[in-house]
Amino acid sequence: MLFSITNKCLEIKKLYNGLERQFLCDLLYLENSFGILQFILEKDYFIDNLLLPKGSISLGFFWKNRSYNVYQWFHNEELIATYFNISDSTELSREKFIWRDLILDVLIPVNSIYRILDQEELKAIHDKEILTYITKAKNQIIQDHEQIIIELNDLTLKHELLK
Repeated sequence: MLFSITNKCLEIKKLYNGLERQFLCDLLYLENSFGILQFILEKDYFIDNLLLPKGSISLGFFWKNRSYNVYQWFHNEELIATYFNISDSTELSREKFIWRDLILDVLIPVNSIYRILDQEELKAIHDKEILTYITKAKNQIIQDHEQIIIELNDLTLKHELLK
């Protein structure tokens, strides 16, 4: 069971092509440059052939000073997968979490190896600085993902997000 929700918060995902996606979430935690949002999936969702069933819990972990944000998806309180979004321009407030999606994602299903998603979409980016940023972030995630998942597990326990 998740602990009591204190506030609604809008997650605004700015796509690289200029479009936006918005999700009304529950604000679970916000302090300094770090925050956690919760979203309950309203329908089945597939990501790279991985099923996230309706009713699954998405915990989003956001940092102002990191080149990624992370979602962990749970169903019946069991972790399904960890999902890294390479991102920048993250802004966090009690009302809104805003971030820019830099296309490339890393999916790590439970008991499986990581998968890099959307690499073909990078062809649309011609800014060498952004491409270097994305490559550096991807390499950091690949190198550090096991330690980051341990950190997320510790945060989940510390803040009693799942019981």
